[in-house]
Amino acid sequence: MEFPFDVEYVEDANLFVWRPRGILDEAAVNNVLVDLLRRETMAAKPFNRFSDLSLVESFPSR
Repeated sequence: MEFPFDVEYVEDANLFVWRPRGILDEAAVNNVLVDLLRRETMAAKPFNRFSDLSLVESFPSR
């Protein structure tokens, strides 16, 4: 299974991990959410989710 940049799946822990870096904009969040929702609908069983935002430098303001 291929994952977008900054995303990994830890199979032993049944865990979806997202570690964004740099500037976190709305488009990046939407891309990961769409991918996550797609994977949830295809998954045989539920999985856990974790977002590590420690490497995010900023969030653009509107």
